Amino acid sequence: MYRQLRFLLIDDQLEPGSPLDADDLTGRLKADRGAVVSALATLGAEGLLVDVEGGGTRLPTFQPDDIRQLIETRTATETAVGRLAVERATDAGLRDLGAMRRASVTLLGIGGTVPLTTNFHHAVARLAEDRELARDLGLVYDKLRLARPISMRGPSRMRGAWREHGIILRALTARDGAAVEEAIVAHIASIERALLATSE
Repeated sequence: MYRQLRFLLIDDQLEPGSPLDADDLTGRLKADRGAVVSALATLGAEGLLVDVEGGGTRLPTFQPDDIRQLIETRTATETAVGRLAVERATDAGLRDLGAMRRASVTLLGIGGTVPLTTNFHHAVARLAEDRELARDLGLVYDKLRLARPISMRGPSRMRGAWREHGIILRALTARDGAAVEEAIVAHIASIERALLATSE
């Protein structure tokens, strides 16, 4: 139930601060109310939900300082993942990553359903072969995804992100750790600019 609810919250078209109703979620997920309430509590403990005074929960809202701190954490963690991926990725793993990126760009070009851009980053984390970094990065990705207003989830931002992923992939394929770090930092900086522009 926890995974199902987490995916629903992260992938749904909800604005930051949207209220959540346990009864509504129970019906949507066709689940036991106790399991939904337990999953909501776990998500709250992870910082993905906040309690509402008087009862209930909602998605968090993010102030500019919150976003900056998440970006700092993402930058530190993702550059570490990138450096490890340069050392540990197999050629076959890099080819698979390239195939995923090409397929996503093709789907985006024809108006198809495109995988989340975080799928690329999760794939890079798998190449780094460090479960703890991958887990930490996953939580930061989810919080940043919740911070994005719906207006930032459109095709134009997706195209920019996949273009930036291409630069990261080329640096990984060249086994150039400095270039990977530089490309990751530039990619995250573009996300920060967009998020801060919508939050201020």
